[in-house]
Amino acid sequence: MRFGVRSIRRQEAIDERHLPTLVQLLTLDNSHLVDRDRAFALFMDLANSPEILATVARKSSILSASQFDELIKRILASPGCGNEAVTVLSKVNRLTEEHRRELRAKVFREASLAVIANNATALRISDAEIAQLASTRACLVGANARSGRTGPDKYSVRGCRSRPSRKP
Repeated sequence: MRFGVRSIRRQEAIDERHLPTLVQLLTLDNSHLVDRDRAFALFMDLANSPEILATVARKSSILSASQFDELIKRILASPGCGNEAVTVLSKVNRLTEEHRRELRAKVFREASLAVIANNATALRISDAEIAQLASTRACLVGANARSGRTGPDKYSVRGCRSRPSRKP
């Protein structure tokens, strides 16, 4: 009878669109989720933070390959998700080479240097790459401070060069 009660609670969580319970259902290794597709679709509709997306990605054993791919694409498309990309890249075994390549690029673009440095071994990032990244980011900050801009642009990323001059 206990299984029946759990089934009802799972169904209620899905019907009520309760995000914490959906996350729990999608991350339990032994979860026999009858309506996994519906639970995943609701989760993707309701998930509103990078942390929640990364939580499900880290413990994604019950997701199908296409659902996992959709989740990784959502993480890649989410702004400000660089630090979470570090944890996914360093802890998830089922990533494809394409996922790894795209997550690594996101890490270099968005993750904090401290998080990258603390996870360098798991990310397979060399000291030279970290130093180059730190130098590039320091250059961006300096170039933006001098120009009054608040974010990077396509010119400030290229070795601290200034904008190309426009010839008449």
